[in-house]
Order: sequence, then structure tokens, then C-alpha cells
Amino acid sequence: MAMNPHEEGQYVRPSPEERRKKIKKIKRKRRFRLAVVTLAALLVLSVILSPVFMFAVFRVKSYSVTGETHYSKEEIIESCPVEVGKSLVLVDLEKAQAAIEEKLPYVKKATLKRSLPSTLSISVTQASEKYTIYSGKSGNYLILSETFKILGVSHEAKEGLTVIKGALPEETEAGKQLRFVKAAKKDEPAVNDKILSTLEEVAYALVASGIEDVTRIDITSVSDIKVLYQDRLILEIGSVSDADGKLELAAQVIEKEDELNPEQKGTIDLTISKKAYVNPGEFEYDSVEQEDEESEQTQQSSEENEEGDAGREYEKTEQADGESEEDSAEEEG
Repeated sequence: MAMNPHEEGQYVRPSPEERRKKIKKIKRKRRFRLAVVTLAALLVLSVILSPVFMFAVFRVKSYSVTGETHYSKEEIIESCPVEVGKSLVLVDLEKAQAAIEEKLPYVKKATLKRSLPSTLSISVTQASEKYTIYSGKSGNYLILSETFKILGVSHEAKEGLTVIKGALPEETEAGKQLRFVKAAKKDEPAVNDKILSTLEEVAYALVASGIEDVTRIDITSVSDIKVLYQDRLILEIGSVSDADGKLELAAQVIEKEDELNPEQKGTIDLTISKKAYVNPGEFEYDSVEQEDEESEQTQQSSEENEEGDAGREYEKTEQADGESEEDSAEEEG
């Protein structure tokens, strides 16, 4: 009986067409594998060479300076630690920004950006003089910004700045941030961080309340803070607790009191939250030059109180209809 060539176990030689298809399939697989290997090699090579390329090509050649400041562009560029020729990719922007802010005290904020291929952009904002404090060294006073950065030194308290009283600075170098040694009272050695954080809270609350023209902030005791307004009204805050609410009420009381007498002197006791007690009368403060030696001295002069100048009490009340809070005033007999 004749054998069937397609029976199992029998080898059947592929036709020429089948052989050609098989060879093409093998070649396609080889080309695909080669393409994958080549692509992988290129990716690895690009990962290795890209940083090298960027470091070599993207180098600082020029600077762009923007922003309002009394420093010249040349001074700002000179204060920048990033030199011409340095790779833009390797620039530590935060470190460079901090260096500019420290070298140039009146720069409040420096912002650096990479502008490829070769420019380093520097944007600055101006710091403004806001406070002054006795340094305890050679009788000088530090000039401070609104964020308590040390801007410079003067031989006397600069006119128009709010005097901070009651603590000695530990840091006195221009460009540095204000730090304290201790409270003025020997029996209250307050921690440095507590003094600064207290001062910052009071400053923020004053801004939020809209109270301006503040002559002094007395932090001799962090539990008995006083603010002198226009050299005529002492705002007794007590502790910094609810400083926002206390000074918001103070602003409302000042407005009402000024309607009665815009030149009135005295104290406004805000130590109890949501209450204010006004005590009209004369008082005296030590001169600014003495503030490193003595604490404030307040003298009420009852003889000069005219009829109708008795103490007045104000209270912050909530409005049922959701409107803004108002102060109700009661005159004490």
C-alpha cells in the first residue's frame, strides 16, 4: 500500500513559497530585536550624555535684573554668588537667593530663575524701614524692616519708626534676621523664640486692625504688652492671646474717642477679651534714649481730668443679623 506523505511521523519538505515566508518572518524578528536593542542603547546613552551636554552648553553668560530697589543692577549682580561660566543646571537657586538677601539688607525678597540657554534672571523686592530697637552696643539703634530683618544701624532712634522696647537683640548685623537675648526684666528671662513670635503676632494684629502711627511696642513683659499710639494713647494688651480681637476693638474705640476729643491722652485697657476700658489722663514716658535703662513710667493725673472725662467702658457685641461687630459705650459716673 502506498504511503501518504502527510501521515503523522513523515517529513514533508516545505514548498519554496513556504520557505520564503519563513525566512522573511525570521528576518523581521531579527530586525525588531535589533531595533529594540538599538533604541535601548540610545536611551541609555542619552541619559548618560544629556546632563553632560546640558552642563557643557547651558552656562551663565548674562544676568537679567528686575524689580524696584535703591541698589544698582551692578550691586545686585555682584552680590549674587553665581559667576559667569557656571552651569545653569547646577545653580542652587535658594542658596543664591539667600546670599543676595543677606548681602543687600534692603532687598526684602530675591527670586532667581533659569532662562535657557544662558541667562540667570534675578527679581528683587524692596524692604521698607518700619521699626527700630536699642541694640545695647555703643548706644546704637537697629533699623528693622516690616519682617524684622536688620537693615542697618543709627546712632539714635530714627524718627518715624516704631520703637520696640523691652528686649535686647542678640543679632546686630545688617542683613540678618532679628534675634533676642532675653527680656528686659531679670525675673522674666523669656525664651528668644517666644519674644520674637510675640512681637510678630502683635505686629500682624496691628496691620489687620488698621491701626497705624504706632509710636512704641513695649514687650518688657510678654504677659503685659503695651502699644503707644500717636504718643497719646497707651493700648494695654496684656498677653498676646486674642491680639487680633483686642486691637480690632481698640481701633473702634479710638475712632469713637476721637469723635469726643481727637487730642485726648490716656490708656485703653484691653486685657480682658472683648472689653475695653478707657481712662483719660496725662502720662509720661521715658525718653527714647533712656529706654535701655528704665521701663515705662505712666502717671495718671486726676487733677487735670475735666468733668465728663471719667473712665468709659466699651464692649464688643455680636449682632444678631450677622452684621459687623459694634462697640457699645457706657459712661461710668
